[in-house]
Amino acid sequence: MPLYALHSARSWGAGNFTDLQELGEWAAGQGGRMLSTLPLLAGFLEGAVRDPSPYSPISRMFWNEFYVDIERLPEFAGCKAAKRKVRLPEFKKELRDARRSEWVDYSSGMRMRREVLELLASVSDNDALQKFARERPLVRDYTRFRAVCDRLNLPWQRWPERLRRGDIQTGDFSRVSERYHLYAQWAAQRQMEQVIASLRRSGTKLYLDLPVGVNRHGFDVWRNQDLFVSEADVGAPPDMFFSKGQNWGFPPMNPHALRQSGYRYVIEYVGFQMRHAGALRVDHVMGLHRLYWIPPGFSAQDGAYVRYHAEELHAILCLESHRNQCEIVGENLGIVPREVNRAMDAHHYRKMYVVQFEQRRGKQPLKRLPSNAVAMLDTHDTPTFPAFWCGLDIPLRVKLGLLNRREAKTERAVRKKINLDTARFLLQKGFLKTKKPGVMEVMQALLGWLRKSSAGVTLISLEDLWLETRPQNVPGICREYRNWRRKAALTLGEIQLLRGKL
Repeated sequence: MPLYALHSARSWGAGNFTDLQELGEWAAGQGGRMLSTLPLLAGFLEGAVRDPSPYSPISRMFWNEFYVDIERLPEFAGCKAAKRKVRLPEFKKELRDARRSEWVDYSSGMRMRREVLELLASVSDNDALQKFARERPLVRDYTRFRAVCDRLNLPWQRWPERLRRGDIQTGDFSRVSERYHLYAQWAAQRQMEQVIASLRRSGTKLYLDLPVGVNRHGFDVWRNQDLFVSEADVGAPPDMFFSKGQNWGFPPMNPHALRQSGYRYVIEYVGFQMRHAGALRVDHVMGLHRLYWIPPGFSAQDGAYVRYHAEELHAILCLESHRNQCEIVGENLGIVPREVNRAMDAHHYRKMYVVQFEQRRGKQPLKRLPSNAVAMLDTHDTPTFPAFWCGLDIPLRVKLGLLNRREAKTERAVRKKINLDTARFLLQKGFLKTKKPGVMEVMQALLGWLRKSSAGVTLISLEDLWLETRPQNVPGICREYRNWRRKAALTLGEIQLLRGKL
């Protein structure tokens, strides 16, 4: 469940770290041992650059303060100005509207949160705040970068030359803005630690997601300009799901510059992620071996693969995994060279098994699961299982220009035959009890089959439990669909009543 989509009666129109903690405690009570969420990393949610995608973070080393539960912060309890702010009629109205909307409004929501967080920053314990900054020296560079972003309201590529090259001086930013960003990171870090501690007490692992790239206008690219090829984009070539290919919109890293730097940056962000996770999903694990670069001015159909020093990157992941006792899960979906799966086996990564990617025609319509895999029906990049099984994603893809009508007709015919073979297979294996099952019966049968398989972990998408048909994300689409904004149809309280469906 994406955290922005998880919402409760007390959260401010989108999920927060307290909601995540309560969901984890509830899941543990149902026998769950792993809680998965999308990246929780800092993003541009206000100002000149806005990108709500959790896979386009400003940095892979800082949290998104959008998820802070403000009313749970110790500073809020003693701050009269903050309490007065949230009791103002106009603030209460905005909060009420945010809670009622079925879509997350990041810009308005971030503004509301910042207004209160700035008040809390002004009264926060300065000694504790400075101690946090000393323990994480990089946070000073980050907060000053964000403070300059606030003052100039421009992408860093359009800053004066001295600032572009990283020479930020005291007079270049507001001290109030710097303190806000420092306090926001301190607040987020404290609440993340509370989430992790709660999960560990219940024997549940937090399964975090490491994005393959970062926002080209963000802190990581600004701080490591020598490592990124800023003119190019990363994406994927055309395949059966995306006939026009995909442009993911972030710059690739230069493999030779990475090696020459001693992989300092990679070690930093991998270590940060693994210190906070029991399991880490490496987004597009093929990127350790090669990435599909798209030259400027060309389409996603006209890119080329560029190779990386894979064994050196695998070595870093394995060392950090050992240091932090964090499992590695490789997202090996899509076009996967054999060498990638062989490397994953050699380094004992968990692989992913997604039913929607593994179905095929024939007597064995579901491919055999790799041992110790992470198995699931769908992902954040696919239709929900009910939509996929019923073919409801096909007209949406036609509407968005991802399929033409002829391709859609073929897709429907193939999907119908594969689903019939899958249902017949599940009936023969005893997981289905009827020849004409409904979507829920098929889903439960598939989950039963996955749990009986050699998979080490089976993940369940909560939205599948109430037969949600709308996707959270349609890859390859930016403006035509409101990706990364849809709230869950049920509140956290309502989800906690779903015990009978697990």
